[in-house]
Amino acid sequence: MSSAVASGAAFRTWQEARDKLWELMDDSTVLVGHSFQFDLELLGMSHAKVVDSAILTAETVYPSIPSTKPLTRNWGLKILAKDFLGLNIQTSDCGHNALEDAYAARDVVIWCIRNPEDLKVWTEKAQLQEEHKLARSRQRYGESKTKGKFPATQSTPIWEHDIAFDEILSLGACIWHCLILYISFFLGGKSPSDDQKWTPNL
Repeated sequence: MSSAVASGAAFRTWQEARDKLWELMDDSTVLVGHSFQFDLELLGMSHAKVVDSAILTAETVYPSIPSTKPLTRNWGLKILAKDFLGLNIQTSDCGHNALEDAYAARDVVIWCIRNPEDLKVWTEKAQLQEEHKLARSRQRYGESKTKGKFPATQSTPIWEHDIAFDEILSLGACIWHCLILYISFFLGGKSPSDDQKWTPNL
């Protein structure tokens, strides 16, 4: 990102990033990501065709929560990549790699589609862990504060961010998150699960 900013290749406004994205997609394009609401919010976009790996996996653990209600918990992409793909991501001290995250989110979704029985096993394990957490909470706080099979549903925290800072840094990561997924699906990009020493086919 630093080199992109220095060379003038980084998007400096969210409008530039969104305009570039729309050059490569339309209303029929399926976007895939993890906790994608933050990316879309940052770009000032709404899109009907989104597959979110955070929602996809959390809904298997909490099937009784209506789609109109916030999920009790989302599993982080780092955890899902390790559990499903055997990949260690987000290990750098310099922060997340947007390209790595984009491919990981894509591969998590593909894994869920291709391995429904394995996903069921993971779901049952996750449900058991959540039930154990609930039991510990009941012991600590009492029954009245921990009603229901799982911990009480809480609203997703509002992500507060400095748009001036995002225009230089996060927007570049966000647009690549979207673009790489699109390019990867339709132009044959490689992914971390294909080869640990992968490079994007751009």
